[in-house]
Amino acid sequence: MNKIEESTLGSELRKRRKAAGLSAVELCSQTGVPASVIYEFENNTKSLVQVQRIMRLCEFLGIELKSFLNGA
Repeated sequence: MNKIEESTLGSELRKRRKAAGLSAVELCSQTGVPASVIYEFENNTKSLVQVQRIMRLCEFLGIELKSFLNGA
């Protein structure tokens, strides 16, 4: 069974967002994912079960989810 490594993915989201020069509010306006949810993902206080939102963030920031799946 594949499991997303939340702490690694949250850190990668923050790193890519900052590298893109975006605040969470700016990323929110680009992806439709609320800034509060972005902060929760990045700080690992939000479960990553909301796949649609996390996929939008990753797609926008160029993160391949496959690289964060165990056994991939």
